[in-house]
Amino acid sequence: MLQDFWQEFLIVWHIGILDTSLGDIFLALTIFLIFLFARRIVFRFLSHVFKQLAKRTQTDMDDRLLDTIERPLEFTFVIIGLYISGQFVSLSP
Repeated sequence: MLQDFWQEFLIVWHIGILDTSLGDIFLALTIFLIFLFARRIVFRFLSHVFKQLAKRTQTDMDDRLLDTIERPLEFTFVIIGLYISGQFVSLSP
């Protein structure tokens, strides 16, 4: 009984979902989660540095510009993470 379950598990592990092994799916998911975590750290650090630099200027134009481009840049990092993690998963139609 347990051996049958183990054999079925190994078949599903290697064949996976839509002919993509579960190992590849987990690897892609892990890479994507690493990108999400790195995005938070990198953008928190860079945002702090750039906002400190922007405070030194006399105008508030650069402050508003930083506030405006912060979210699209974070989303770009997510798209790059999706692209790189998608390289490990072979999806065929």
